[in-house]
Amino acid sequence: MVLSVGTTNWAGFVHGLVTQPTYFPPAPIPVEFAMGRTIAGRRTATLASTYLADRQTIGSWYDGMMSRDVEHAVWLSPRLISRMLGFLSRRESLESDEVLRRWNAIRGELEGRLTFILDLAALKKVSMADLTPEVPATTMDIEGIRCFVDIGEDARKPLHIDLADQSKEREEPVAVYRWAPGSRIVRQRIPATTTQMGLWRVRDRKTLFEFKWWLEVPVGAHVTPLAESRRRGPLYPLGDYYGAWYWVQTRALPGTYYTPRFTLVVQSPSKERRAKFDANLAPPGRDD
Repeated sequence: MVLSVGTTNWAGFVHGLVTQPTYFPPAPIPVEFAMGRTIAGRRTATLASTYLADRQTIGSWYDGMMSRDVEHAVWLSPRLISRMLGFLSRRESLESDEVLRRWNAIRGELEGRLTFILDLAALKKVSMADLTPEVPATTMDIEGIRCFVDIGEDARKPLHIDLADQSKEREEPVAVYRWAPGSRIVRQRIPATTTQMGLWRVRDRKTLFEFKWWLEVPVGAHVTPLAESRRRGPLYPLGDYYGAWYWVQTRALPGTYYTPRFTLVVQSPSKERRAKFDANLAPPGRDD
């Protein structure tokens, strides 16, 4: 299927996203939409296969044999939403008009703010050498959380400065600025609303993978695969493994200044988790 809404120049979409990560273009980003369709062609691919760099690991756990990534933050960026809709367009044969309808509905919910899906885990501590007993898990650090987004660019500093050559007269500037001069660096901490979507206690850690966040969020109806539209969950809250999932969204504050690079900060009573994102990543190649 050729997406007719993708005729707008894709480079302009990417430029808008880099300039302002909260910007959603009028239609899905064509190159990302096409990537989502490519991913959908893989037999074992799922909706989570479209996350790519928009998912960052923020916590790991040692299971007695190896360290495993168990906590993540997923940025619902314009790129990711484009890939998701591309994925669904191929898997479910969506027409271009339906894709655009869903895009506009999602855009109305997400534009102007940064939105994340957060999955946290509380797992029993296992000794690496069986020299100490297992420590039961506690939900203290997956329930009492606060979230912020830190913005500000270290990259907005002079680059390629020849310190030994600065005394020479020259017409061109000594430093090349990638963005704005250092005097215009803006650093802010933006508060975010944090809504818990679910809290599970299970016997088998793999059961935590069955949580489907898209069934619990405002935009979920537009990205839910037909085969993944049934809620599943533990029948009884028993076991040694806990999982918690959150919908995190920055508040739309007047005068907020965004930069391509930003960090989601998750604070809990005894730890701080940080997920770094970059809207300035080079887009994937196109098949012309």
